[in-house]
Amino acid sequence: SSLTSLDLHHNNKIGDKSATAIANALPNSPLTSLNLSDNKIGDEGASAIADALPRCSSLTSLNLRNTKIGDEGASAIANALPNSPLTSLNLRFNEIKDNGVIAIAQAVPASKLTSLDLRGNEIRRAHTKVRATQIAQQGPNPPTVSF
Repeated sequence: SSLTSLDLHHNNKIGDKSATAIANALPNSPLTSLNLSDNKIGDEGASAIADALPRCSSLTSLNLRNTKIGDEGASAIANALPNSPLTSLNLRFNEIKDNGVIAIAQAVPASKLTSLDLRGNEIRRAHTKVRATQIAQQGPNPPTVSF
């Protein structure tokens, strides 16, 4: 039997270095679900996880809620989305601003996402949510997007 779900949420010891170590192990793991919510991963850790995503053939659910990710980490994740197996991505309550939200939205149509949660981020411009929703809904199977 193999471990398919790993829940390390609310373990405030997981920062950039730990997230990088986890990212290095992901491509060889049978994980389908990874929950790292409520940690201090930040942009560096998010970028390491993003780099691993295209090599994670089984990971379909990633929860990075409330992990201090900003635009840099969001952009790295956006770049990885089209080549990743993720169907569910939770980025709720991070520090992602307008540019990061738009970067994620632009990657959605080419991804396998069916659920994307961006609620509680630092969106400043009123039209960003509307624009991001329009962009994300352009794919053949538009996901549920929450702002």
